[in-house]
Amino acid sequence: MHTHAIIENTVYIFVIRHLRLISILMYFGVGAVLFLMLFPLLPLTRRQYYMARWAQCALRIVGVRLVHQAQFSQLGEAARFVVANHISWLDILLLYSVLPIRFVAKVEIRGWPVVGRLSQLLGTVFIFRESLRDMTRVNRELVAILHEGFSLAVFPEGATTDGLQMQPFHPGLLQSAIVAQVPIQPVAIRYLRLDGSICAEAAYDGDKTLWQTLQGVCAQQQVLAQITFTDLVLPAAQHRRELAVMTHQKITDHLS
Repeated sequence: MHTHAIIENTVYIFVIRHLRLISILMYFGVGAVLFLMLFPLLPLTRRQYYMARWAQCALRIVGVRLVHQAQFSQLGEAARFVVANHISWLDILLLYSVLPIRFVAKVEIRGWPVVGRLSQLLGTVFIFRESLRDMTRVNRELVAILHEGFSLAVFPEGATTDGLQMQPFHPGLLQSAIVAQVPIQPVAIRYLRLDGSICAEAAYDGDKTLWQTLQGVCAQQQVLAQITFTDLVLPAAQHRRELAVMTHQKITDHLS
C-alpha cells in the first residue's frame, strides 16, 4: 500500500508539473504578444490594470495562492514607496497583482528579449547599480514619479535570498522618498508549503536558473505566497541609512 501511495504521488507531481508548465508557457507567450501590441496604445494606468489581472492569473496557473496578512486596500490612491525583501521573480508578480506599481530594476533587464520591452512599457526605471552618478539621476527621476502620484517598488537587498534570512538594505534609493516626502511601505514576502514550512523551491537564489525555479514551484501541490504590509514609515528628519535599518527591521519582525 505504501509503495502504491508513493507511485501515485510521483505520477500526480509529474502530471501536475507538466500541465502547469505547458499552461504557463502558453500564457506567457500569448500575454507577451498581446501586451507588446496593445500597451503602446494605452495610458500607463490602464497598462497597470491589465498587468494586475494578468499577474493574478499567472500565479494561479503555477499553483501559487496569495495570502494577505494585512489590509493593503488601506493604502488608498496616494503614492507609496514600497520596499520589500527579495526571494524570487514571483515577488514581482505578487506586487503587480495587488498594487498599481512601478519598479526600479537593474539596467541589464532592459536588454532582455520581450521582458525588457514590457518592463519599459510598465514604467520601470532602470539603474546602473554600481554607479553613484546614476544613483543621483535615478533618485531625481523617482522623486518626479512620486510627485506624479505613482507608487514605486524597490528590493533594497539588491539580490534574491533563500527566504530564510535577509541581507542588509542598501539605503541609496530611499533618498527619493525623503525628498518627495511620501510614506514608505515595508512589505514582507515569504513562500510556504501547505504544511507551513518554507518553500525553498520558490527561491530564485544561488546557481538556480529561472527555469529550475519555475519547475520547482509547479511541482508543489500548492505554494502559499504570504505578503504582509506592515505599518507605514513616515520619512521626517531621518537619514536614509536610518530608514533602511528601520524598514529592514519591520520586515524581519514579520518574517521571524
